[in-house]
Amino acid sequence: MYDEMTVKFELEDVDGRITKQFSVDDFESWTTIMLKCADFLSAQYGYGIAEKVLFIADYPAGRDIDYSISTKEFEMILQHRKREQTIDSLFDDEDDTH
Repeated sequence: MYDEMTVKFELEDVDGRITKQFSVDDFESWTTIMLKCADFLSAQYGYGIAEKVLFIADYPAGRDIDYSISTKEFEMILQHRKREQTIDSLFDDEDDTH
């Protein structure tokens, strides 16, 4: 038997407060709960927040599969960024000889 947890999201702005509360089993993955948070924000802002979220997970399951990249893919992204920064630095206009 699993215990239940209550998760509550609340958004307050000049128009008032909007609350979304739901129960999940305590074995629910944190990524699933974060996607529910993204769904809540999407409903309030009018565009897909979840599409802007990626989780680093080597063995995602369920809906998480669509929003996950592996550790290896993440490392490749970091290597690409580093290589891109190195290339960009070759074209700096600053003259280091003073």
